[in-house]
Amino acid sequence: MRRLVVLLGSLCLLLVGLTACGGEDDDSAERAGEATVSGEFGTEPKVKTEGELARPKVETEVVTEGDGEALAMGDGLFANLFVHNAYDGETALSTWETGNREFLELSTESLPGLSKALVGKKVGSRIVLEATARDIFGDYGQPDLFISPDDPLVLVADVTSRVLKEIPSTPGDAKAGTPKIVAKNDLPSALDFTGLPAKGPAKAKLVTLTEGDGPALTKNSTLVMRYLGQVWGGKKPFDENFTGELKPAPISTYVSGFSKLLPGVKVGSRVMLILPPGQGYGSKGNKDAGIKGTDTIVFVVDVLGADEPASAKEAQGDKK
Repeated sequence: MRRLVVLLGSLCLLLVGLTACGGEDDDSAERAGEATVSGEFGTEPKVKTEGELARPKVETEVVTEGDGEALAMGDGLFANLFVHNAYDGETALSTWETGNREFLELSTESLPGLSKALVGKKVGSRIVLEATARDIFGDYGQPDLFISPDDPLVLVADVTSRVLKEIPSTPGDAKAGTPKIVAKNDLPSALDFTGLPAKGPAKAKLVTLTEGDGPALTKNSTLVMRYLGQVWGGKKPFDENFTGELKPAPISTYVSGFSKLLPGVKVGSRVMLILPPGQGYGSKGNKDAGIKGTDTIVFVVDVLGADEPASAKEAQGDKK
């Protein structure tokens, strides 16, 4: 099963009555064919089409309405996605098969039609879109899924969670034995080690600066975070994304101190990780980042969101 590259109900059979929600009028284009979608929120849908599917505009329908927060342009979210290509009748993508939900950032630039269709919809909703790939994904379609721009698609999105935009916390006085966070434009920009020992602690340590009230991370979590990393005693960060892009990744893909200390931390938290070499970059360090094998490193991490791998039962679309 090919996986979407992005940056990318009812138990009975439903005839999806859709309403136009985007695109420009085209008097020369005609609506043709019908699509049926069956299945409940959280289970893999079944899609059938009758006749040659043609949609002059993006058409959307909320099949199941959730009771979570409404989505806005610029939001990040996790969703299960199912993409049926009506041109060849194939399933181009099913996150129920891959076992990993997709992280999407609603944007008129990268996912124009999909983003506009999801704005205003609530977390916990199942939304069905019918349109050409061009109208959903943009001018190039989705070549990684072998979807051409003019291919007619039926896309089902189950929105499972919304990612926080920021942690409502302002940098303040440091806790005992930890560096102070230096702020620029109300965002962490560096760490100040004034008054601290020249050598960092010998043991890994997690300090909670702000405690969230969201789900707790596990060792299997895919993490969405803002972070800043700096060598103990250093003058500037070796890496940060408070001014950059969100790039979700499994906790296990980061330095080992993340896997050791972050499980149990709740979404919405700001924490500081103090990591000696054994929990950081090891005896070899990281030459490109200016980190020696003897360096202790410190991270400030804002936990904005997380997602867990689907269980085998969920991945297969089974119902309890």
